[in-house]
Amino acid sequence: MNNLSNFKPIEPPKELFNNITERLKKEQNFFALKLRLAIFSICLTISLVAFAPVLKMLYVDFSQSGFIKFLSLIFSDFEIIKIYWQNFIFVLLETLPIFSLLLFFGTIFVIFESIYILFFDFKIIINRHKLIN
Repeated sequence: MNNLSNFKPIEPPKELFNNITERLKKEQNFFALKLRLAIFSICLTISLVAFAPVLKMLYVDFSQSGFIKFLSLIFSDFEIIKIYWQNFIFVLLETLPIFSLLLFFGTIFVIFESIYILFFDFKIIINRHKLIN
């Protein structure tokens, strides 16, 4: 009387487990990619906001240090600089605003690196959506 006793349980395909784990790995990688996209978007935003104050700081430090005045001596008194070139190089190095330059180039590096990574990750996401659809 029991019609269900005649049925045998259906066996899942052998590759089902591998397919499920592979899909989970792809989803984890995609989540990591989206997280990386968010982090580098924030880095790009912060570095773009910081760019103007860092540029102003660099300008002020170059103006106050006298580096440009010493550098202009190359064009006005080249004969004297030829004689005292070692001292001139030390003077230039002493008046160079190192901290401002490091901040400036660090900000530029973060901007370009963030843009590069964002474009690369965005390209992967677009290609993934094309494959799915």
